[in-house]
Amino acid sequence: MRTLMIEGALSTTGEQSMSGIPFEVLVEEDTMRMTTSGPFGITAARIYAQPDSFVVVNYFMREVFDGDPASPSLAQAMPIPLTVTDLQMLVRGRLPGDLSRFVRGDRRKDSSILFIAKRTDGVEYALVDTATGTLRQYQRKGLEGQLVMNITFSDVRLVSGHAIPHSVDVAFDDRKQTVTFRFTKVTANEPITSSFEVQIPASFTRKTYR
Repeated sequence: MRTLMIEGALSTTGEQSMSGIPFEVLVEEDTMRMTTSGPFGITAARIYAQPDSFVVVNYFMREVFDGDPASPSLAQAMPIPLTVTDLQMLVRGRLPGDLSRFVRGDRRKDSSILFIAKRTDGVEYALVDTATGTLRQYQRKGLEGQLVMNITFSDVRLVSGHAIPHSVDVAFDDRKQTVTFRFTKVTANEPITSSFEVQIPASFTRKTYR
């Protein structure tokens, strides 16, 4: 898939509860821009990301983050507790990083296959639907078996011949916090005319994550 354009809304529960926050995502190859909006359509935050770098501009808080999109400490500072790498995964429905780390596990009766990857801080699980070629579920657990993050992809629809989930549900910290994404409009392989440029006001504070 060369390009992807998504419009939708996100909601959160837990430490910070928000409902129906509009967002727009533009993806071209490995470059992503995500914009969230506040009241009256005002831009609240914008993310520009590539595989090895990112910039987040929070216009309401007048601050800028940049650096490594997979930085573990980044999720604590984001408006929603996700790294930029995690965001890229859930909007594209693709696993991040080198897929060779995963080992094939069991094949289930519903034609899905479980893949497993061991980490120094725990383990990753990925459930792939072989019938549609889509990622159905991604889960990350800690060394003691506690749930760090669970992402479920559902409501799969064909868009320009591609099977794309339109509902993404995320749970963190043993399900104490959740984020839901609902895609209302998805376009694939169409030209993107909007700029990927992110405007950064000089007066904003800046922090780099490594």
